[in-house]
Amino acid sequence: MVPALGQAFGKKEMKRVDISVFLIASGKDEILPEPFNTEQYLKVLPQYHKFSEAGHFVCLPECSMLVKVIAMQACRDVGTPRAEIHPELQRMSHSFLTKHLK
Repeated sequence: MVPALGQAFGKKEMKRVDISVFLIASGKDEILPEPFNTEQYLKVLPQYHKFSEAGHFVCLPECSMLVKVIAMQACRDVGTPRAEIHPELQRMSHSFLTKHLK
């Protein structure tokens, strides 16, 4: 899903990836901003989807009240709320897994 450590892998290492990768990028990542994170992967891995109006935690489930108290930053949506993105994310995940896990 949304990767981290974009600077840890160069083009040489990424070209060695020979399996299908399901990559999601968030365009408003407030924790790991561009151009230092996801863009490093997008330069080399051909298949990805970028939710341009989503924040860093877009792939996490919606937070319960308890989680909101404990981990408020992880529950705050930047841009499009994760609840609006999850149906499309689920569809894309299902399609990818159906195609590549045989």
